[in-house]
Amino acid sequence: MKNDITFRAVIIGFICIITLSSAHAGFYGHIESMPEGNIGTWVVGGQKVEVTNDTELTRDHGQLNVGACVGVEYEKDFVKKIQSEPQNRCK
Repeated sequence: MKNDITFRAVIIGFICIITLSSAHAGFYGHIESMPEGNIGTWVVGGQKVEVTNDTELTRDHGQLNVGACVGVEYEKDFVKKIQSEPQNRCK
């Protein structure tokens, strides 16, 4: 009985860790392509990301254009935010 409870606790712990670690993710990269009007498929650092009307676009460190360094934050398949970053972030 004690082993069963311990086993269940360990499994629940692993599930929580996996869920929390995959809830928010992100990366830095240069914008390689983006659609006119911003909504649609962008290519950032070799990765395709889908920008929607709900995606926050911020320009704290410059314009969002091809060649700009950006940070991409997403949750599962939803791109939550793309923000300009200093060029040294995208080495």
